[in-house]
Amino acid sequence: SGKRVVGININNNDKSFARFASSTSSTSSTTKKQNRKNKSSQKSQNNKSFGINNNISYGDTRGAAALIQGVSVSRGPNQILTDIDWRVEPKSKWALVGANGAGKSTLLKAFMGELLTDDGSITIGTTQQVGYLQQTAVSGSTKTVYEEAASAMTVIEEARINLEKIAAEVAELDTPDEASLQRLEAATEKFEAVGGYTQEREVTSVLKGLGFHNMDTRCDELS
Repeated sequence: SGKRVVGININNNDKSFARFASSTSSTSSTTKKQNRKNKSSQKSQNNKSFGINNNISYGDTRGAAALIQGVSVSRGPNQILTDIDWRVEPKSKWALVGANGAGKSTLLKAFMGELLTDDGSITIGTTQQVGYLQQTAVSGSTKTVYEEAASAMTVIEEARINLEKIAAEVAELDTPDEASLQRLEAATEKFEAVGGYTQEREVTSVLKGLGFHNMDTRCDELS
């Protein structure tokens, strides 16, 4: 048997799982591509609402946070992932397990839109945001686990920097004018809109859910 990536739903001790297999068949790459083309045509006929495309998209996921349908990925003549279907429910937790080369990173890169797929569709719910923290990104980092997790929220960080800059400028004025106060108000509203005031609670909640209870632990202290 070939290498496999196993996705395990670990939310609320749910025992359900989905298995993703990387192909080890001796079938020629030309035959594989033709087979994928035929599958794509059939899927397109059966599911007009999603269709087949190589890019991640936002749209109707039928209540799921994310929906992967019939995704296949190859690199040159090597078939890495074949006809993957994966439904991620809101607030669910999944772990991807597999040997080196099974396709774990390939699947995540495809999910992030960083890697083109041969066929299939990846749809993210319109109210969802996708984030991906690479393992190598925190290797040797002297930041705390909280600081590292929060640093991935770039939209909030940019809004925070802008708000602090404008607030400092207004504080230096003896008598702030109307335009300055309006800029400060707009920056404050933007910071609130992107979740700046709830960031600490949300980051802490996610980290605790992953088993981190000491937010001040430095990343370079982790094994």
